Amino acid sequence: MNSPFNSQPRTRRVMLQTAAALFSTSFAQLGVAQTSPADIQGAVLAKVLYLLAPNPRFSSSQYQRQVDIIQQRMARDAGLTATLNKGIEQLNVFDAQPFLQLAEPSQLDALRKQVGTPFWGFISNPAVGIFNNSEVWPLIGYEGPAFEKGGYLFRGVNDIAWLPK
Repeated sequence: MNSPFNSQPRTRRVMLQTAAALFSTSFAQLGVAQTSPADIQGAVLAKVLYLLAPNPRFSSSQYQRQVDIIQQRMARDAGLTATLNKGIEQLNVFDAQPFLQLAEPSQLDALRKQVGTPFWGFISNPAVGIFNNSEVWPLIGYEGPAFEKGGYLFRGVNDIAWLPK
């Protein structure tokens, strides 16, 4: 039998095969077939961002754009990676099941437990960053920066009918 658990020497290849077997089992339990850890991390981050800044008009791509920005920062900052991975790990052990399998009220409870942690300190800022995206501005009624268009005064702000002249 060619199992990584038999008496074969512990080579890098055997260790990687063992890790792959364990990861594929974990992913199957999540209901995700052969997904990378980065994909699961991204899905958790996208759900967290949605829970922090829910808007039924936003598509998943708007949340995913913010996740991509976060993951790019993580690739450059090992400390940030450790902070976010620890937070995601804590979310995944809440209520003894993976975060993505929890019902939304339980996901919100899991997030409330993170308030005050370094994970919360970071993740709550990018949630606001979702609104710093010109694709979502029309969806929330924001016309964009006014300076390039001559300011706000003569673009509808001066039409307040209830103020006395």
